[in-house]
Amino acid sequence: MPCIKMNSFHAWHLFLYNKKPIRIMKYPSTIFCSTILSVLLMTACNHRRQFDTHNHLAADVDALTIISSEAYYNKVLQTLPSPKFVILKENDETMYSTISRVIDYAGKYFVLDSWGGRKLVSFDHDGNPVAVYGKLGNGPGEYTIPIDADIDDNYVYILDSPGRSLLIYNHDGSYLRTFHVPVFASALCRLDNGNYMFKVEPSDTLKYQLCLTDSNLNIISALLPYPADYVGGWHTKDAIRKDTQGITYYESPLDTIYRFDRNGMITNKIALDFDEGSLDPKAKMNYLKAFETGLLEKGGMQLTNTPIFTTDGIAFSDLDKKLIGHNVVFNLNTKESGIQEYGKHMSAYSLITPVASSCRGQLISYLSPENMEYLEDVESLPDSIKAALADGCKVLQIF
Repeated sequence: MPCIKMNSFHAWHLFLYNKKPIRIMKYPSTIFCSTILSVLLMTACNHRRQFDTHNHLAADVDALTIISSEAYYNKVLQTLPSPKFVILKENDETMYSTISRVIDYAGKYFVLDSWGGRKLVSFDHDGNPVAVYGKLGNGPGEYTIPIDADIDDNYVYILDSPGRSLLIYNHDGSYLRTFHVPVFASALCRLDNGNYMFKVEPSDTLKYQLCLTDSNLNIISALLPYPADYVGGWHTKDAIRKDTQGITYYESPLDTIYRFDRNGMITNKIALDFDEGSLDPKAKMNYLKAFETGLLEKGGMQLTNTPIFTTDGIAFSDLDKKLIGHNVVFNLNTKESGIQEYGKHMSAYSLITPVASSCRGQLISYLSPENMEYLEDVESLPDSIKAALADGCKVLQIF
């Protein structure tokens, strides 16, 4: 039986509507109940703007089929080095609840908790607490839901999606200023040229998946039009990822991965296929309705978060198959792929919950108290790691 855990995005829905949790058979995140998106989008993008639109049809296209077999997945796991464990030692200021995103930058691990504690905190590479960035509220430097974050050499950026705000802090946690975001955005990326890339939720005034803005958040261009009649209803975790080679963007369940350089220029597209078939076309257009009517339980597969590319060209992600969570790995160079059901024959020393690539291109996963019961060899962990997990700490695994 796979882990039963409430999805973090569903938690957003519960937070705003004050309903009781639903038990969802999936780990990590599966279902994003986006009723709240429909409400927020009614107030988003009130004014039409003049800007360029680009379809990026000239980009190189790769094709990849995700195979259900565990063979390649196990082969890749055997090549991973033994992980380095880093205990995230929280204090009263840096205490958080869940890990929504991890960013390894400037000698620190930045941990974003969008749903539980709703904060961004940082730890050094030994796991010692460093700083906290902003807090809940409506005042200067405060936010409602820190849906995403990014970091560069100078500043820390937090996207408050309901408030349509971009908050900027120094690395020490001191607040600097807030920008108004001109679109309803659910992910951001600070580009190397100083511009921004935002993931845009569909609306009547802007039916594009991405937009680029200048450093003052004036829209420069809109990229990747949504399909006609697209409603949405799914929000991909970590929709925009940066790594040592570029930027990856993916919107599930539209089944195409896009790769950009660090200045937002597209380099290639990866068209996904699945050996057991993708989701029903109706689910791709209106995911929430498909979930409510039971259509998602009838079959089909989809990636559920943007893949993490490491320096050797191998990528890691999560996958849904009939609402059951799996880990997936694939190699674009060899066209090999494989999956493993979450909670099935898992080791505390192998890939558990992939969340990021390090500043050196290593894979970052993590252990948490919640997933201990699904692992076969917890007792073989070092005593310090077992003690930290027993105390409620998260432990990063650096491969």
